[in-house]
Amino acid sequence: GLLDQIAEESGILVRLDTLGSPYPLYPSDEFILYRNAQEAITNAIRHGKATEVTIRLEYAPSRLSMSVSNNGAVPSTAELRKGLGLLGMEERLRVVGGELIISSDPVFTIKTVLPRRGDTHHMEGA
Repeated sequence: GLLDQIAEESGILVRLDTLGSPYPLYPSDEFILYRNAQEAITNAIRHGKATEVTIRLEYAPSRLSMSVSNNGAVPSTAELRKGLGLLGMEERLRVVGGELIISSDPVFTIKTVLPRRGDTHHMEGA
């Protein structure tokens, strides 16, 4: 729903790629992913003047990564300062033992990494 809403409101193209086998998430993890995607897309439009955003979800056995990349202007490391949006993203992740990774090669990308928490495997035959 977020992707459709943002694409409609902003007029930008939003793509979603999923790698690995999706598994159930805690509601708090879903909230973190939602808010961090929302903030990354907003920043891409506001600061990078992006017209396209790609979100990639990578499900691994021990973690889930969400990369939000855009085709907008790539800030240099010197230009990139952590405003309230990026600080808020980091804080949400710190609470659950996650990590925020920002890169700009070849495109600007904000990566949210969440550890897989709890026993989310379904028991076979139970």
